[in-house]
Amino acid sequence: MSGFRPVQDQAVVAHGPTDVFGSAIHHDLPTQRLPVIPHARPSPRHAEGATEPLPLIGHVAVPATGANESVADNTLLASPPKAPTGWPQVQRDRVPTRAPGFRSQAPTVPDAPTQRLAAVSRTRTSNPIWYRCSLIFLAGLVVVSIIIVKSSALHSDNVAIAFLCYSVLVTSFALSRLVAAGFHNRTMDDAYAIDPAYAPSVTFVVPCMNEQDAIANTVTQCFAAHYPREKLEVIVINDGSTDNTGAVLAQMRKQFPQLVVVDWATNRGKRHGMAEGFRRARGEIIIQLDSDSYIEPADIHALVQPFADPDIGAVCAHADPANSSQNLLTRMQAAYYFLSFRILKAAESSFMAVFCCSGCSSAYRRDLVVPILDQWLGESFLGRPVTWGDDRALTNWVLRMGKKTMYTDRAQAYTICPDNIRQLLKQQVRWKKGWMVNSLFASRFVLRQYPFVALTYFYPLILLTLVTPFMAARALLWMPIVYGTVPVYYVLGVFSVSAVVTVYYRYVRRDNKYWPYVFVWSAINMAVLSFVLFYAVISIQNRRWGTR
Repeated sequence: MSGFRPVQDQAVVAHGPTDVFGSAIHHDLPTQRLPVIPHARPSPRHAEGATEPLPLIGHVAVPATGANESVADNTLLASPPKAPTGWPQVQRDRVPTRAPGFRSQAPTVPDAPTQRLAAVSRTRTSNPIWYRCSLIFLAGLVVVSIIIVKSSALHSDNVAIAFLCYSVLVTSFALSRLVAAGFHNRTMDDAYAIDPAYAPSVTFVVPCMNEQDAIANTVTQCFAAHYPREKLEVIVINDGSTDNTGAVLAQMRKQFPQLVVVDWATNRGKRHGMAEGFRRARGEIIIQLDSDSYIEPADIHALVQPFADPDIGAVCAHADPANSSQNLLTRMQAAYYFLSFRILKAAESSFMAVFCCSGCSSAYRRDLVVPILDQWLGESFLGRPVTWGDDRALTNWVLRMGKKTMYTDRAQAYTICPDNIRQLLKQQVRWKKGWMVNSLFASRFVLRQYPFVALTYFYPLILLTLVTPFMAARALLWMPIVYGTVPVYYVLGVFSVSAVVTVYYRYVRRDNKYWPYVFVWSAINMAVLSFVLFYAVISIQNRRWGTR
């Protein structure tokens, strides 16, 4: 292979002919100021396209060109490698014109959001008043129906008081998350208003293993960023791949001489790959990407701009499945991802306390996370190293240090979601393990540092997530088998809350076509996925990654 020389059990770093961040390895370029431009929320194109969505509660998804040109000459790759099935291609018609402060041929930050602003503004104002009023009226009807169902259950001899209390708590929790998510735009606007021209140096860190089909597109999208080229760095950690990943990265090095490749002969795990990239990074802000994920090139500035507030330690982008239209399973995950980010993470972000900045597409302040990498790597549970939940664990460390974490829907990311039930179940088991362990870790500090969020959100979420599978087993298995009852109230309650969530879905994103699959996901979660928690607890000592 050309581009770098692999050495057994050692890291080989391939730098381009010019050091993109200056001569000194830890020298930071002064933060560049860009022309002030307004940012807007994602445009309708994103709807066709969420890593880790947050746990479900009560089975409802409320929440989780021509020839190539040299990069050394600061130009875009004109014809990127063919992307895997389901990946949106780089949209060359969105490359902006030149602007002051950038190298002459590099894609630029200021014009990209400006080009999108008109379209997004139309999206925000195109819903006529009759449409919005109709949705509000419909939501009111659904809430009334929920009250009727709960009242009927109260007078039913077949409904235990414990189950009724659980049902009321789930419904109240879901509705409260919708209300909290409604304040997300206000807190996000405040964050973006601090310094719209803020443009720090940025390093993409991409750990990968056996991703020969996806890594080329991820790297290409990083270098296609509408951002000053001299302020970008891309580091890929090839974590002991046994397929053709190494050869693909060698080819990418020819197209992108600035690409940094760290090649390990043996697999060390994703956490160690992330830590290696973080330590080598020279950007002020580190953008962590999964190897099958990427952020829209025009949205990089929107992801890092909130760091103008020195109290913000991490920012999570909005992620959607790139392969959402592949089959029924991916379509319903598209609905779940959107709600997991746009409701649960948005609700958390209203208080600037997002508990999981998803690993597929999040940014961290380098000077904040590098000093705690050893503690993060050394986390253990029941005497064994923790190998999953790396994103949630790193977010916990940021929160523990008293810094803010936020979610933004102004930066759009794409990832590949499982396309078969086996992959989905393995993913859900891994996520449940990571959620359980890191929730225990976070419980040590969250009440002290975020008392309101802890009492109204964090602890109720833990309680409901732990109780839900038992209530599902009682309603769907125990009562029908032992007493011959039909779980009418339970099913009605689940789909009634799903209906309220769906109305909010339509209100926020009218153009998104996957809203009907909220009901499909709720049904699958009610019948199957709610019981994954039992297996996750039983197999908690199995620390294998469980990758798809």
